[in-house]
Amino acid sequence: MPSSQAVGTVTIKGTGWGGATIKVLATKALDKNIHGFIEADGYIALEAASAKPMQQNIDAKWVEISRHGRTHSSMTGLIQPEHNFLKHIKTAPYLEYDLHLFSSGVITITAYLAPSLNFAPGRGLRFAISLDGEEPQLIDVLAENTNAKWEESVKNGVHKVSSKHVLSTPGAKKLRLYLVE
Repeated sequence: MPSSQAVGTVTIKGTGWGGATIKVLATKALDKNIHGFIEADGYIALEAASAKPMQQNIDAKWVEISRHGRTHSSMTGLIQPEHNFLKHIKTAPYLEYDLHLFSSGVITITAYLAPSLNFAPGRGLRFAISLDGEEPQLIDVLAENTNAKWEESVKNGVHKVSSKHVLSTPGAKKLRLYLVE
């Protein structure tokens, strides 16, 4: 590619239907050593189990659940009831994903989670997320703990939560999901 970005179209034609024209955006990477999940068309989709589990220990760890979720597996945090990483989130076990972003500015990350009831009185179900070494953001999965939200998550088979992150530059980044409680 002669420049950093190019736009084109692909036209698909067949018998019995009118065909389709698809807009294609290509971005030329300046860095030849790109690895991990790479942004395409403003998005990155990643498989939960493709993470590198870090800081695992016998009392708190991330575990893959085979054949669970919308793809081949999901991840769950297992933690002893007396453990809690609220005061020291960065010491918690975490899942780490290598990303390469071509965007900068405000980034939205959406986590797709299995529906869960609020089994911990007085609080929701929490994990923390950080992008590119920022201070981890505490996410309460059940912050909107209403019957309507529960019904929607069960109907869809997924509960979605989002966080916002500000990136000053594009490039290689690390996404971390911390097991808090």
